[in-house]
Amino acid sequence: MKQTTQVPRNRLSAGNDPLTLALSPGGGEGKENTSVSSLAPPGGEGGQRPGEGPCAAGQNLGDEFSSDRRRRRYLTHKFTKALLLYGALLHLACAVSQQLSRDKAREKIQELGLIQFADKEVQVKEIVQSGDDQAVVGVSLSMAFRLSRAKGGDWQVNALRLGDRNWLDIKTFISALNEVRVRETHENLTKLLNGMKLFKQKNGTFPQASNIVKLTDILVPNFLSEMILYDGWNRELIVSFTSPDSFQLISPGADGIRGTADDIVMTP
Repeated sequence: MKQTTQVPRNRLSAGNDPLTLALSPGGGEGKENTSVSSLAPPGGEGGQRPGEGPCAAGQNLGDEFSSDRRRRRYLTHKFTKALLLYGALLHLACAVSQQLSRDKAREKIQELGLIQFADKEVQVKEIVQSGDDQAVVGVSLSMAFRLSRAKGGDWQVNALRLGDRNWLDIKTFISALNEVRVRETHENLTKLLNGMKLFKQKNGTFPQASNIVKLTDILVPNFLSEMILYDGWNRELIVSFTSPDSFQLISPGADGIRGTADDIVMTP
């Protein structure tokens, strides 16, 4: 009886991984694995049909084309193709797993704590993913605003409600939001200032620019990893030089007016 060597299944895939499928004749669960002899070229021993040996064909293949060597070469070829297929499918599976789903986006938004909605109140409209680690999620939220007016006056928003939560005073809400924007603006100005300091270390002077666009053009990407143009209120930052070594990086703050008490200013 001819003894064969069995190619083992991948235990993690329960017989359904591409490597097993490529090496197994049946390709499914419960099928017998392919043996070395079954991977040999078609025909009898060494790929020859009965009566078609080297003598019958009038050819002398020599030791180079012996049956054992042909069998090993054929097995290596099939095994290599299977590995390539397995690697390609594994890469595809990893790429799919990194995509942000609507359910995951909704879950992470609700984890913020500020927004406690039922699923029907958080409708994910679209997800625009950039690479494997960044995404912008467009969401439709259930919100309500309460307005009032003094006698003879104009209507004013004085409260808002997110989903089925309690009413929030609009001034309190805006104040909390502005605190976040102030913190974001400080972080952006600090990054800009650090980039300018790195530029000076290499070139001896601070980069000279008349506006924020020209400044970031000089700094990115060697001294600043990202374009920073706006403050937390989505207003363009201001660069003001009084001398080559003296300047201000300015955000006009919440009111958007330069020179008022809420300006955010950073100097070297």
